Amino acid sequence: MDSKFLKGKKYIDLTSYFNKNNISENDLKIDSENGIEYNNKIYYLKEIKTDLNTLYCELIVVKLLDKLNIPHVKYYLADFFGKAYLMSESFKKEGNSYVSGEKILEDYRNAIKEKYQLSDMNNLETIWNALLYRYNHIYGKDKGNYIVAKLMNQLTTVISFDIVTDNEDRYYSNWVVEEGINHISLSKMFDNEYMLNSYLDDESLNSFALGIYPEDTEHFINYVDVIKKYIRDSSSEFIDKLIMVYNTLSIDVFLQCIKEVEEEFQFIIPSENRQLIINSYKKHYELLGQILNDYQLHPSRLI
Repeated sequence: MDSKFLKGKKYIDLTSYFNKNNISENDLKIDSENGIEYNNKIYYLKEIKTDLNTLYCELIVVKLLDKLNIPHVKYYLADFFGKAYLMSESFKKEGNSYVSGEKILEDYRNAIKEKYQLSDMNNLETIWNALLYRYNHIYGKDKGNYIVAKLMNQLTTVISFDIVTDNEDRYYSNWVVEEGINHISLSKMFDNEYMLNSYLDDESLNSFALGIYPEDTEHFINYVDVIKKYIRDSSSEFIDKLIMVYNTLSIDVFLQCIKEVEEEFQFIIPSENRQLIINSYKKHYELLGQILNDYQLHPSRLI
């Protein structure tokens, strides 16, 4: 997207910053692995696509995460040598180690000597076993179990969030464990641009939330089935968490988050995009609400 898109909006002028410091565009390698240094901090750049719904969703998600006090990276709009980017501050802190879900699952797969695809292992049950393998091995069973219980509590909050927002992109590289000297926890959330993708992308497979993958592209038939399966197979604690997240992120809260985005970045989401996003969230919210209501009234119907 041309940087003209940023006119009238609140953004960071990286072009002027790097020109002032005699750094050319060729001196900077922009990709998912290499961040740029700006004002003594590391940031990552993602070029804004012509399909602006992904940009708006990414920014709205941040506000929704705030409502649940889920840590996340902070985003900015930026002009980088004539193009418009979404700029995110690195979640990594000096002195900590960061282990991706991919690494955790791969180590577990090697330990059990199976040939599973990592994408098939990216589900809560296997992740739980993989975390137990890692942290029981490092710290022993008692402390390891305590660490894993904390991580799974955080992960199930994230999966509940993904279900409520229809985020289909929490694959094994999009969740990371932060290992510090005195703490181990899930890292800040990042890369949430595919919220509501089942509604906003005609080619979506409705695959979402830590490896729950419906196979059929027929609109929402298998989608409903896997939501029911998640609820049926989960403990009451996890179901209560899903209900809590659902109730917290009401349609009114969603509308407030859109307003907060527009105020922060000083722009108005075009009415066509706004209405599509709002209608999609309403449809999804009502669908999920019906499933949860059926479960609460008649749990046996989900069997």
